[in-house]
Amino acid sequence: MKGMKILAIRVSGYKKLKDNFEINFLNKAKVMDIHKDSGEVLELGNKLYFPTVTAITGKNSSGKSTVLSLIEMCHDLLFEGRIVYDKLMFNKNTIDLVIYFKMEEYIYKYEGSFKGANNLIGEINRTSFCIFIKEELSKVKYSSRLGKNIEKYNYKEVEISPSIDDTSILYNITARKFFAYSISNSKEDNLEQYFLLIEKLPDYLKKGFVNIFDDNIEKLVELRKNDLYLIKFYNEKELELNRHQLLSVLSDGTLKGINLLAITSSILKLGSTLIIDEIENSFHKNLVELILMLFKDKKLNKKNSNIIFSTHYVEILDILRRNDSIWLMDKKEGVIDSKNLYLDFDVRQDISKSSLFNHNYFENLIPLDRLNTLKKGLKNEVPNNV
Repeated sequence: MKGMKILAIRVSGYKKLKDNFEINFLNKAKVMDIHKDSGEVLELGNKLYFPTVTAITGKNSSGKSTVLSLIEMCHDLLFEGRIVYDKLMFNKNTIDLVIYFKMEEYIYKYEGSFKGANNLIGEINRTSFCIFIKEELSKVKYSSRLGKNIEKYNYKEVEISPSIDDTSILYNITARKFFAYSISNSKEDNLEQYFLLIEKLPDYLKKGFVNIFDDNIEKLVELRKNDLYLIKFYNEKELELNRHQLLSVLSDGTLKGINLLAITSSILKLGSTLIIDEIENSFHKNLVELILMLFKDKKLNKKNSNIIFSTHYVEILDILRRNDSIWLMDKKEGVIDSKNLYLDFDVRQDISKSSLFNHNYFENLIPLDRLNTLKKGLKNEVPNNV
C-alpha cells in the first residue's frame, strides 16, 4: 500500500540505547517545492512529509548499527507480528516500545512491552520469540489540520483480541503489509537473493545490473540444474560453475552490488523500505549516488519507497539537500543517544556537511590527545637502532 511507513519510534531497555531513545522521521524543517520536485521528501498525506533518504552517521562504535537493528526489528514486528528472541537486545528485564506508523488513511500508535522467550528445554534448534506482556493500539484518521506533532494527536483505542503470548496484536492489522529489506554481508546470501529477485526481470535489465559492477561479464545465468551457473566473460568461453566456484570468481563488491540493484528494483515496485548498514562497504561513491538517485527519481519511485542507511563516508551526506534527514549517533559512558543535524546543530543548509565532519564540528573525530598518546607509545616500541 502506498504511504505505509513507520513515522517514529521510542524505546527503553533496548541494547545500549538510552531510556526513551527516540527517532522521528517526519520533517523538522520547512518543505519547499524544490525538495518535493527533487524527490528529497515523500508526501504520505496532505502536508505529511517523510524523507526519501535517511542517513545515520557517527564515529566507530557510536551506535549506528544498533539504531538500524532497532528500526529493522520494528519493521519485522509489523510484518510478522513477532520478535525473534536475542538475549543481547535486552539491557533490562523488559523492552518498552512505542511505534507511530501510517497505514492507509490512519496514523496508528502502538505501545507494547515484551520480555525474553520462555526456556525451550530440549528444543535448541527451534526459533524462540519474545513474550508480549501488555499491548495497546490506537489510531486517528489523518488530516493536515492535525499538524505533524503526532504525539499530540487524539488517538482512539482499537479493540483487538489478544493472540498467543509470543504474537503481537499487530499481527491482525499489519501482517505482511510493512515490507523492509536489509543487505547481507554474506556472499552466498547475496548470490541466492539476487537470482531469486531477478527471476522475472527482462534479460537486458539483468545484464545491466551485472555490467554496472563488472563490465567484463557478458552473461550470468542460473541454470537451475544441479545447482550450476553459467558465466561468460567477454572474449572467453562460457563456463558452467557450481556455487562454490562462482563465489570464488565474483568479487564481494559485484555480488553485493548486483543484489542491491535487484533489491532496489523490487522495493520501488512495492513501495517499501531498504535498510543498509555501512552503505559504503564494497561500493564506490558513484554507485552509492546511483542508488540514492533511483530512490529520489519520482518517475521510478511512484509508491513512496525509502532508504535508511548508516555510513562512515561523510562525503555521501553532501548529496542530501536536507539536514533534518541526517542523524548523528553518539555514545558516552556506554549509553547511545542521537542528535539531528537540523534540530541540534546550527548548520546552514548550503554548507558542505563533509567539510564540517572532517573539521570535527560535530566532535566525531578521534581526539588529538589520544592520537598523540598512541603515537608516543608506538615510538617507544620501535627500536632506536632501526
